[in-house]
Amino acid sequence: MKTISIKIVFFAIVFVSPFYLYGKPMFVPTKEEAIQSKWIVIARYAGYKNPTSYKIDYFQGPIAKYKIINILKGDVIGKNINVRYDFQDGSACLPLKGWKFTKDKMPQIKSEWILFLKQKSDKKIFVTYRGDYGRWKATEENIKEIKEALRNKN
Repeated sequence: MKTISIKIVFFAIVFVSPFYLYGKPMFVPTKEEAIQSKWIVIARYAGYKNPTSYKIDYFQGPIAKYKIINILKGDVIGKNINVRYDFQDGSACLPLKGWKFTKDKMPQIKSEWILFLKQKSDKKIFVTYRGDYGRWKATEENIKEIKEALRNKN
């Protein structure tokens, strides 16, 4: 009986715990947290770089190139920036069934976006708050909403 109990505990620790620890979805991203980003900018999408050191997938996107149009929050960060382009917001544990990267998954060249940014430790690449949630289409309504949220935050 004792041997069976030890085997059950061992099985639970080795096989069940990792799925619980690593497979648990994250909380849903929010605008209130997004506006805590170090930078919030309006930027024009200029294309992406094909990576040479990894294959683009659902969890690791390409490096997108943007031209800064306006800074809504934060210091000057240059005219052009490189941003890790994520296809999910961190809530998913598994990729969408049948998901495969194609060029049409990227935005239209010259489209404008509100980006909620922080800088990676190497200081060459930015990341958006919670991946694709940190990229909002730069519509008049969205810009107004973010400006208002930033005013109310202070």
